[in-house]
Amino acid sequence: MEKPDNTDPDRGADCECSTVGNGSETADTALQLKALAHPVRLQIMELLRCKEHKCCGDICSCLPQAQSTISQHLDLLCRAGLVNCQPDGTRSNYSLNTASIAGLALKVASLSGNGSDKAKDKNFESA
Repeated sequence: MEKPDNTDPDRGADCECSTVGNGSETADTALQLKALAHPVRLQIMELLRCKEHKCCGDICSCLPQAQSTISQHLDLLCRAGLVNCQPDGTRSNYSLNTASIAGLALKVASLSGNGSDKAKDKNFESA
């Protein structure tokens, strides 16, 4: 059985949905959602929301996980573009990437069909 050829440039041309992103954009969104799909990473995001910048030690003092575990979670959040990392001497300060988070919120809201209008009404872009 032959696999379908996904390299055809006309493939999907009849699709009426103009919001379908390219593969790279979809992979980026999936990485962001995967990064948020862990309780510890959600707790880290909440801690960062409460304070503009925090170092890993600040986060470790609020959570029961080891420093190495927190560092791994922070690394994944940074790679997903949800958290910014700013080196400061021997430390790194972490903060939320609010623009990226707002963009992800709009993408998720748009899955409801008319979500982008609802998201704008609720000021997601200023989150």
